[in-house]
Amino acid sequence: MGNSQTKTRGVSTNESFKRYKAYGKCHTCKHFNTNVAWCQLCDPKKLISQFEGAGGSGDQVIDDFLEDLWIHTEEYEKIVEWIPFERFEGVQEIGKGGFSYVYSATWVDGLRKLKSLEADAEQTRTGPSVVALKSITKSDNLTIEFLKEFRHQYYNCIKNKLGKYFTFYGITYHPTKKEYMLVIDYADRGDLRSCLTNSRLYWSEKLQILTDVSFALHNIHHAEYVHKDLHSGNILCKTNNVRDTIVSYISDLGLSNVHANLVERLNQKNNYSIYGVLPYISPEVLCGQEYTSASDIYSLGVIMSELSTNKPPFFNLPHNQALALKICDGLRPGFSKNTPECYIKLANQCMDMDPEKRPTAEELRDKFWNWNEINQHIKKQFDDADRQQYEEEVDDDDTLQIHPEAIYICRVMNLGNLNEIGVEDENADYEE
Repeated sequence: MGNSQTKTRGVSTNESFKRYKAYGKCHTCKHFNTNVAWCQLCDPKKLISQFEGAGGSGDQVIDDFLEDLWIHTEEYEKIVEWIPFERFEGVQEIGKGGFSYVYSATWVDGLRKLKSLEADAEQTRTGPSVVALKSITKSDNLTIEFLKEFRHQYYNCIKNKLGKYFTFYGITYHPTKKEYMLVIDYADRGDLRSCLTNSRLYWSEKLQILTDVSFALHNIHHAEYVHKDLHSGNILCKTNNVRDTIVSYISDLGLSNVHANLVERLNQKNNYSIYGVLPYISPEVLCGQEYTSASDIYSLGVIMSELSTNKPPFFNLPHNQALALKICDGLRPGFSKNTPECYIKLANQCMDMDPEKRPTAEELRDKFWNWNEINQHIKKQFDDADRQQYEEEVDDDDTLQIHPEAIYICRVMNLGNLNEIGVEDENADYEE
């Protein structure tokens, strides 16, 4: 038979030996585990049996959704579970979006965690952990269409190793508010918008945030994904207690695509609807073109302006069709007067009218890192900008007055066909 090898369950002897050394044996079927402390044959069945034995979620659509996820789960720590609401303590509202409320809570049981990564690893939990709860519907029923799209996005994120941008622990149901909620990662510093409002960030910290975000965006684009809803409310900030620094990451990758794709289906009926936060949406998308990686880069350019001014973009203008027309005609958010010229030039390249002229996320990552860590000449420019900004802030009593129609939460907007409307008064009042 030549070099043929004995096979067990379709796995060669050599591969079986490697798996035994790496993962050990399943205590139930006695075959080799398919991952650390995980048997693809037995563990999903255990989850389904325990879930059904406990009565499920009370909603057959949710039950089917979760059981389908479990059948395809390949790691213990990636299990998405049904979590009864009584397993949360200290629930407090911490934010509001266009389609959801966000709460912080202590999950009594805690996250799933492996004890050891060796072949004899055990399935354990962390114990009480702070998590975020995000409502995902304004009604007490989830639509099958929403869950199908959500499942599709979740699988794609995992397949493309983008799970860290879509951290999803489980689903729960708030009995008082009658809302289903996603159980997701908690960011102790909040989103970037609140971080800028509540903290004085130095340029070194801002450049590190941009390095983190562009690195994440490069990974997303490398996997042939597009975020479609990048803004300062979707960049979360956590404290790195070891280095006493801010760690930033992009959130809502899957959810953004769920909502954006549902809106795109509406547009097949010529509804001219757009999903997102208007000041961050690229002109080509406003004019009806599809989202691309270059659209995400445009959004990052707007975020660069926000980091410079410490103010949300177009804060003194109503976010309506007139603003959309001005953006399509070239209006862009500005920068604080002490911002280094190299930074302004790069941000404007990101916001170029021509998507082909915008830099890639990889180019941005390398540039931000170089400015913050390597190029001492440019680093000094940012240090000088910090000193000048501090001197200005001492005498600055100006209170930010945000226009009542400036809206910084995600929403569906029907802006009409901007290609047919034409640009209105180009000299409309605007000041940064």
